[in-house]
Amino acid sequence: MVNMDSSFRLVVAGGGTGGHLFPGIAVAEAFLEINPINRILFLGTDRPLEKKILSQTSFCHEVIPAGGLKGLGFQRKIQSLFKIPQGILKAIRIYSRFCPHLVLGVGGYVSAPCVIAANLMGIPVALQEQNSFPGMTNRYLGKTADKIFVSFPETSKWFKEKKTIYAGNPVRKNIIQASKNIQKQKNSHFTVFIIGGSQGAHAINQAVMDALDHLNKDKIAFIHQTGQEDEQSITDAYKQKGFHADVRSFFHDMISQYQKADLIICRSGASTVAELTVLGKPSIFIPYPYAADNHQEKNASAIVDAGGAEMILEKDLKGSILAERIKYLADNEKILEKMQKHSLLFGKPEAANQIALNCYKLASIT
Repeated sequence: MVNMDSSFRLVVAGGGTGGHLFPGIAVAEAFLEINPINRILFLGTDRPLEKKILSQTSFCHEVIPAGGLKGLGFQRKIQSLFKIPQGILKAIRIYSRFCPHLVLGVGGYVSAPCVIAANLMGIPVALQEQNSFPGMTNRYLGKTADKIFVSFPETSKWFKEKKTIYAGNPVRKNIIQASKNIQKQKNSHFTVFIIGGSQGAHAINQAVMDALDHLNKDKIAFIHQTGQEDEQSITDAYKQKGFHADVRSFFHDMISQYQKADLIICRSGASTVAELTVLGKPSIFIPYPYAADNHQEKNASAIVDAGGAEMILEKDLKGSILAERIKYLADNEKILEKMQKHSLLFGKPEAANQIALNCYKLASIT
C-alpha cells in the first residue's frame, strides 16, 4: 500500500528517443508535484540523446541491455534477442535494490525487459502510449499490463477496454506553464515557424525555399529551425529573396518562438502534436513518411479530423502547394482562430497529473 504522504518509488522504463522520454519526464515531474520526497528512476538506453536529455533533469538514470527487432537483419535480430534475458536480469537486480511501487513503460524496445521483470516480481505495471497507432513493444506488453494510458481516443481499440484510460500525451511542466499565460506577440508580418525536429528535415527545408517564390516578402516572415546541415544555405536563401527570417540550426527557447508564431509547419511526432495542442497553435503537419507503422500520419490525421490542423504528405509536398496553404491561412484570420480553438480542445494539459494519480490508485489496489 502507498499513500500521498509517503514516498512513492516510480520506475520509468523506456526511451531511446525524445518522443518516449519527454512524456516520461512529464509524469515524473507530476509525481514530484504531488510529493517532493517521491523517488524516480529512469531505466533506458545508453544513447547520447537520452543521456543528454536526462542529464538536464534531477532524475537518476540506469542503462538496461536491449536491442530492437523491427527492420533489422537476421544477425542483429539474434543479437537483440540475446540481450532480452540480460536486460530482464539487470532490471530484477535494480528492482530488488530500489523496491519500486510501480513500473511505468513509456515505449521503445528497452521497456520490454523492464516490464517483463516487473511482471515476474509481481510489481504493478502501467504503460503510456504516445502515438495514435501503438508501437510494437506496447502492443505486446499491453497484454499483461495492469493499466494503459493512451494519448488518442482511437488508440483504445488496441487494448482491453477495462484496462485503458484516455489521458492524452503528457507534456513537460514548462509547456503547461506557458499554455496558461502564452500571449502571441503582435507582428508586422504573418509569422511562420518551421520546425524540422532537432535534426532538421531537409525535405521541409527545401519545400519552404521553393515556396518563397510564391510568397510576398512584405507580408510573410519566418522563424526556421533547419538542423545543422542546412542552416547556412537556408540563411543565404532568405537573404537572397529578401524575407525577414530568424534562422538557426536549433532553438533552445521554443516557448519564445511559439509566442511569435501565427502558424507552425512541422513533423507530427507525438510529443510535438501534444505540445502544439496544449498551446493551441494552428499547424500544417508534414508527417515523416518513414516513421514506424506510419504513426506520424495517423497522429496528424487525428488533429486534422478535429479541425485543429492541416496536413500535407511528403510525397505531395511542393513549394507551390505549401505557399498556397500559407497564403490562404495568412489571409483568413477567422480560419486560424477556428483551428486554434479546435487544437486547444484536443490538448490535454492535465495528462501527466491524471496519469500520476491513477498510478497511485493502481499501486494501492494491486
